[in-house]
Amino acid sequence: MNFHRIYAIATVTFRDAIRSRLLGSLVLFLMLGLVALPSLIQGDGSLPGRIQIIIRYALGFALFVLSVVTLWTACGGMAREIEDRRFYLIASKPIHRHEIWLGKWLATVVLNAGLLMLAGLTLSGMLAWTLHGSGSGSPAQDAEIRQLLLARTTVPAQPGREDFEERVAQETKTILESGRAPAGISAAELTHQMRRHLLRLEYSLAPQGSTALIFPLPHDRLPGREATLLLHSASSHPERRPFVIRWQLGRDGQAMSFQTTNYPAAPWQQRIPASVLSADATLGITLRRGEDQDPATLILAPDGRTPELLVPVGEFGANLARALLVMLCRLAFLAALGLTAGSLFSMPVAVFVSFFAIVLLASAGYVETVSHSGAFYVAHEGPQPGLTWLDAVVLRMFKGLNSVTEPVLKLDPVPLLAEGRLVSWAMTGRAVLFLGALYTGVIAALGTALFRKRELG
Repeated sequence: MNFHRIYAIATVTFRDAIRSRLLGSLVLFLMLGLVALPSLIQGDGSLPGRIQIIIRYALGFALFVLSVVTLWTACGGMAREIEDRRFYLIASKPIHRHEIWLGKWLATVVLNAGLLMLAGLTLSGMLAWTLHGSGSGSPAQDAEIRQLLLARTTVPAQPGREDFEERVAQETKTILESGRAPAGISAAELTHQMRRHLLRLEYSLAPQGSTALIFPLPHDRLPGREATLLLHSASSHPERRPFVIRWQLGRDGQAMSFQTTNYPAAPWQQRIPASVLSADATLGITLRRGEDQDPATLILAPDGRTPELLVPVGEFGANLARALLVMLCRLAFLAALGLTAGSLFSMPVAVFVSFFAIVLLASAGYVETVSHSGAFYVAHEGPQPGLTWLDAVVLRMFKGLNSVTEPVLKLDPVPLLAEGRLVSWAMTGRAVLFLGALYTGVIAALGTALFRKRELG
């Protein structure tokens, strides 16, 4: 492999893209979409809601447009040149086919990196313009905006019982040994369901009851920045009645008490003063029911998701840079997919194969649900039908597909950035490892190996 020849192919491809009208049209369309699309979306009317819309829809639009264009141009970069016989001008020179493939892939990645940088700068300018034009809002609104324009790590509440995991294992073992486990369920899935059940019991507020939330605070939290308590709740009563919760923060023998009224199924967000987080390594919050008349029980972990504490650990600029790097890894994977399809098939077939792979990735959420639950659909009336042999075969296929698509499904930085959550270095490293190296490397090895054997006569 000669890197000078790869660089030469990448340079030629990059210059052709710069001179083409497609790149200019793409930049213009991308800029118009970044600016116009958020303005067409109606939010809740608040400035924090406006900030979230700008981040979510601007970056989501940029990722969608660049994904489609990357696939299309990567497919055409090979298939059309072969069909138009322009490829023979390059193939006749002393250069290997895999070097041509790698050069075109490198040029596509560099172009996407430049366009993502442009999208990031445009997003930053839109946020600065929105904040400057709105002026200063209420203190509560300003505090919420400051939280959104930070990188906040998620700290889940720890169960108060030290033997919680032992209890999960013991309850699971008892059900398995007694033969009461549902047919076809694995031990891992049963353990997962048992943990969710016990978490619902652990974080429940009965009338006149109380529960304690324990959060281990990260050592790298930003000094002087407040945190946010995030709760999801459900009620055991079918009516949607408001609940009054008294919550207490304890520190150094002193306590600060607050009262909150909220409806079940509506997320709670309560700001935690920065003074409480200044020195302690652990934050304890006690929740108590504020009324005795309602007999319903409030469940604070309805889906097994414990209460969360969002703690600022970084600034928005670095968080945006990591998010753009994750997006670049996704585009590098799509570029490899399109080039491989274009190396093997004609232009229409290559585009169909590439976009079919994108549809599979888009349905990864359903694939993950089926893989974990073992059910293709839920029967709303009557018992759940049993699995046939064909269902079992298809289910195994779904589990295999889920093992491939799960890393891609979880490597989406746009929702995290819009909610002011941390796009961690661990997530960025997984994106580089799986999308930028492993998946791209496997597709590149397959594409170049088959491309070298393809007849071009």
